Amino acid sequence: MDSNDTRVPVDEFNAALWRRYHNGKIRNVYPLIKYNDIIEKIKTIEENPPCNTPGEYYLLRKFIVVNVNGKERLSCKPENCILAENSQETSVSTKFYVALEEIYGFLNEAHKWIKHGCRDRIVRKLQSQGIVNITRDTVELFLSFCKLCRPGKNSVSRRIGPKSQSIQVSVNPLPQNIHESPSTTENGSENPVLNNHIASETKIELNQNNSIPQTTVCTFTRGFIDLIDYSLSPDGDYRYVFLYMDVQTCLCALYPVRCKCTFEIVSHLLSVFTLLGPPQVLHSNFENSFLFSIIQELKQALPELILVSGSTNYAEVQEVAQNCICEVNSMLKTWMFETKSNHWSYGLKLVQLRKNTKIPCNSTKSSYECFFGHSLNSNLSPEIDINLLKKADKEENLLSLINEQNSSESFISQLLVSLALLTLGCSTKIHGDYMA
Repeated sequence: MDSNDTRVPVDEFNAALWRRYHNGKIRNVYPLIKYNDIIEKIKTIEENPPCNTPGEYYLLRKFIVVNVNGKERLSCKPENCILAENSQETSVSTKFYVALEEIYGFLNEAHKWIKHGCRDRIVRKLQSQGIVNITRDTVELFLSFCKLCRPGKNSVSRRIGPKSQSIQVSVNPLPQNIHESPSTTENGSENPVLNNHIASETKIELNQNNSIPQTTVCTFTRGFIDLIDYSLSPDGDYRYVFLYMDVQTCLCALYPVRCKCTFEIVSHLLSVFTLLGPPQVLHSNFENSFLFSIIQELKQALPELILVSGSTNYAEVQEVAQNCICEVNSMLKTWMFETKSNHWSYGLKLVQLRKNTKIPCNSTKSSYECFFGHSLNSNLSPEIDINLLKKADKEENLLSLINEQNSSESFISQLLVSLALLTLGCSTKIHGDYMA
């Protein structure tokens, strides 16, 4: 029953769910990064009262942090807790939210538990577990990908003609034999409505079969932009971290910004594009209208720019971007902890360099090397000790250190050659004496 053929595909469902999230069609659902950040913010506010910003008051009014099965969860306050819409409240001890990336797991378990049952049974199962932010619409979206729950999904039929003469025709029917054409009625006369329908479908099939060369999506260079919210720990006027990431190499550029406005974002993108070059496709977690206004401003500043907004169908882009955001956020907090400084705007560029020159565990090259084609100190010989050269403060000192290392290496190499020749000569003499 739950074989691979009947299991809901996780990638397709998550891609559809991300599209709904970006279009604002689902509420009270947050990506895992934002979900964990809200939990940390609430814990920080509770440990260090009082609140200082309206955002902090909003978080404390709406959420609390609870422990569910040994894991910290985001929960709503009793007076604000509303279960899935149009549903009756059930008696559960702890009600909590789940992150967007966790929705598939909970739905899949409930779906298997009720053995491909209806929507309402899945909703009641989720409510009994205490989950409050998986609505009926989300359950219906999940069931739309199940072949057993939606057996007629691929066999779409159309009703043609008046209700008294309803004729069922499949979407892509073409007569196998001209004598069996359904375009004639029982008395032998032609049905003009049906003829037009078949002609239009034949035209569609001919257009689909045309062998027109198409550009693959892999040929586009892609960029990703987003804002990391630091409004709970502002650095002066700076409240956000603007991030631009090259999707192919994960090279990122970081800038502190004061507010989520088009001017600041366009200004930083112009700095990136004029230095690194622009992509053709720009992805983002922003609203479509806001991203469109950013692209229009960029095209006015750079008339030769070819740039379009990226589709939300690429779950891989979202996954890579979220991993990059999480890593940057972790590095920046580590820098603040190590330096005991709250001026994170100063540490952004240091984090940027550390992130771009870090070699991931699943690769042999850093993002910097993948983008530029060379490492940070590729013009120096690999045999030279970089730590020794860091002590130089003038060009003369740097040259002398390099010459000293080169001379010592030359001496060592000559010594090794001499030892090798001496060893070879001794072995030859012994072999000659033995043969004699």
